[in-house]
Amino acid sequence: MPELPHRAELRDHARSSRTDHEPGTVKLTDTPVADNTTNGTNSRGGGIFDTGSGTVDLTHSLVTNNRALGTGADGGGIFKASGTVTRIVSPVARNQPNNCGNPSTVSGCS
Repeated sequence: MPELPHRAELRDHARSSRTDHEPGTVKLTDTPVADNTTNGTNSRGGGIFDTGSGTVDLTHSLVTNNRALGTGADGGGIFKASGTVTRIVSPVARNQPNNCGNPSTVSGCS
């Protein structure tokens, strides 16, 4: 199971933090995901883009100021193609063009 160490940061990347896993779990704890950008036609998930059917667990991990740019872009903060995202005290805010897709790909995120 991939797990980032506590207090890691995913910041200022030209591309989003991409995960592609079947069917496991990716865990981020005390890990801000901020100031990342993906750009192109139908770009998805400026902060986190996950195509796997497993679970992404966020605990005390702010997802903010990420951008998905280009025609048809969606899910500036998080885009989850399938599976689930679990958020525990992990706000998703101030991402462009939206936080979690339209309609949202993450339960409880608008």
